[in-house]
Amino acid sequence: MKLDPSALEGDQLIQDGVGDGEAAAEVPPEEPQINGDQQALLDQVIETLQGAGDKLKLSEDFYAITYVSYMLENQAKYSLTKDAIHQNFTNSLYIFGFQTVLSFLVGLQFFSQDFSFTLGDFPIFITRYVCAILLHLQLLNEIKQSLDMQKYLANHTEQFSSRLAPYLIALMQLFGALFTEVINLCLICGQSSIMDVIINFIALGAISQIDDFYANSLSYCPVKEALENPIVVKNRSRDISFRDRNAKSKAIRLLYRFFRILYASAYFYFMPFITLIFTYLVGGTADQPEA
Repeated sequence: MKLDPSALEGDQLIQDGVGDGEAAAEVPPEEPQINGDQQALLDQVIETLQGAGDKLKLSEDFYAITYVSYMLENQAKYSLTKDAIHQNFTNSLYIFGFQTVLSFLVGLQFFSQDFSFTLGDFPIFITRYVCAILLHLQLLNEIKQSLDMQKYLANHTEQFSSRLAPYLIALMQLFGALFTEVINLCLICGQSSIMDVIINFIALGAISQIDDFYANSLSYCPVKEALENPIVVKNRSRDISFRDRNAKSKAIRLLYRFFRILYASAYFYFMPFITLIFTYLVGGTADQPEA
């Protein structure tokens, strides 16, 4: 029996192919080489994806500038001295004092002149309500930012050189905005003309922005750059047990929850409707026509 040479060659080719395939399968794949710059970029992308949606964005007002100046990272990055940090805190006290005193003096001037809440006609009521909504929208971010600063401080106490001072900054922004809004609502509900309502709305609205005016007037403030990008939130409240918190963190957390409940249940939705209470329930005196 004769063997076909072509068949032998085909079998040999198949065997060679199988052998080559097995040999190729045994060779491990080469791992991609990543240099230092590529690894740093990859780590940054991973950190960004993990922190997406968990960031603290602060507006560029002076309360926020003082708040971030107490963060250890910013102190090292911008070479902030203790004197500079204390000076920022002192200026924040001045701003809060100016807001409170001016609002109080404006309210005192009107309340001392036989002030009373008046009904007014329908156009005046609409003007009051619209101004109340506009002022509420203007100050809503101030209140929300104050609560966000309290929450971040409670979950990241180790990132601050002080706990009391940043929390006082958050409270200054909270009560400064709240006091201004309450005084404004009282005043506009006691005005008997549309022009007086608008003038008082604009006047006290400007008082609430003193911290913004002062921050914009600063010619040199390196730590202000820290507000250009959001602050990454590394510790979430749901991941931290209340028992594991230190005493200061527990106190800040409890106070934050208290203010948060008031904010979500009453302030956010119902603050502009105080104009109805002041107009129809507390006061309710009709304007007397001039003789």
